[in-house]
Amino acid sequence: MDNYNTFVNWCNDNGAKISDLLLETYKNNERGIHAINGIRKSKTIIEIPERLIIHDGMGKETEYGQMIKKHEMKFKNLKIIYVMLFILETYKTDCFYEPYYDILPKNTDNFPIFWKKEDIVLMSGSNIINEIIIRQNDIIKDYEKICELIPTFKKKHTVRDFIWTRTVVGSRNFGINIDNTHRVALVPISDLLNHDKDPDVTWGFNQKSRSFKMISNRYL
Repeated sequence: MDNYNTFVNWCNDNGAKISDLLLETYKNNERGIHAINGIRKSKTIIEIPERLIIHDGMGKETEYGQMIKKHEMKFKNLKIIYVMLFILETYKTDCFYEPYYDILPKNTDNFPIFWKKEDIVLMSGSNIINEIIIRQNDIIKDYEKICELIPTFKKKHTVRDFIWTRTVVGSRNFGINIDNTHRVALVPISDLLNHDKDPDVTWGFNQKSRSFKMISNRYL
């Protein structure tokens, strides 16, 4: 059984509910979600139980998180950092979230911060070059600050690992409210859907069901 099937079974076994949707794998290990049938308005099409969600509060309680908590003012994107720390501390271990980690994209070279110099030069005259350099420098600075605060961090995690984790979390996270606290969270399956200024779904954490839900805004 490949990693993708293992992941889907893991989600189903832990109470995830997917209505009228089919998850498919394409060439180059790209993945997407398709509607099998028409989906009526106001229908819950995805429901992900709380236990499958990774959020910043969990990262704050890790060994790494406890060390960083005393120096929170040193970081701009603190909640993203906490999610990253949870992943980095558990990623190469036999943990509950292993099926999810195994399907995260290993190659993120299509993101601007990974572009080669010859590609960036093609953008000469655009402010995007400055944005890329600023983003690269900010991430490296965060890595260096964490290495100072956690002496063993550099031996276990390379700067490449750190940038990869930052890219995965930064490109896939949701901002949700859990028990009146704003969380930055990774939500399996839901993070495979595309973004849009006029989304087809309303999404958020449902306190009553203790789950993340996506509900259709219109007939799909």
